Amino acid sequence: SSGPHRLLYGAPRDLALGLRAVLPDGRAIRVGGKTVKNVAGYDLTKLFVGSLGTLGLIVEATLKLRPLPEEERTLVLLCRSLEHAGEVVRRVLGSADIIPAALELLDERATALIGGRLGLALGSGPVLVVALEGFSEEVSGQESRLRALAPGSLVEDGAPLWRLLTDGLRSGLVARAGVPIAVVARYLEAAGKAAAAHGVNCPGVAGAGSGLVRLFPKTQGGDPDALVAFLKEARSLACHAGGYLVLEEAPLLIKGAVNVWGDPVDALPALGKIKSVFDPQGIMNPGRYLGGI
Repeated sequence: SSGPHRLLYGAPRDLALGLRAVLPDGRAIRVGGKTVKNVAGYDLTKLFVGSLGTLGLIVEATLKLRPLPEEERTLVLLCRSLEHAGEVVRRVLGSADIIPAALELLDERATALIGGRLGLALGSGPVLVVALEGFSEEVSGQESRLRALAPGSLVEDGAPLWRLLTDGLRSGLVARAGVPIAVVARYLEAAGKAAAAHGVNCPGVAGAGSGLVRLFPKTQGGDPDALVAFLKEARSLACHAGGYLVLEEAPLLIKGAVNVWGDPVDALPALGKIKSVFDPQGIMNPGRYLGGI
């Protein structure tokens, strides 16, 4: 799993240079190494990191580290609409002078919820939460350029805000959609309309620079039928946009009605063959992964 700062630092698998794993038959193997350029052929490090324990147990990892930045600032940009937010995102990502460490887009429901919990006046529309990190002079210059794109306010201590964006909205049901960066704002808006049509309250937070959208749907009485109908429509919208939707967290009742991973993918036969090589007896985390692997 990754959080908002994935935009600058990458996902966990990008930070794993090498690892030691124990296979189902008890053998220990080492893959990767201790330097950045250490792989020739198949990248087994990323394979193991993304396998959810279905190939073997990772018992040791060598990770790439970065120095702590000299200065960190969190800026909240107020947007008139999700369409306006999308335009600001395009200008930020297209700028050679602004390099955000994180760029999170909150719809109006998430904005109200997080603003209320932190006691911040974030307005009634969507907002962009931007993390700037680096040398002080560099961060100050980027902040000035950001303020020229949209009204904003500086959050003195951004740590509680980032914690809320990472974990604070979870309530037992979390859907994660991956869509092209260019349509993140449109997808967030479409998902919100779909939720309202099904009587579902669904705050949404999107990694505007990564294309990852997390939805936190719930109903007043916990109506499972409404939640299932919404999740299926949200998945359809994501697939139509060229993406996907998976369930990060869900009660068993919802899992029984909505496939956690979505429709089978073309790569499923290849994944099955890889599983049979590393775990021919099928004893490692059976049924946990895509296609019941």
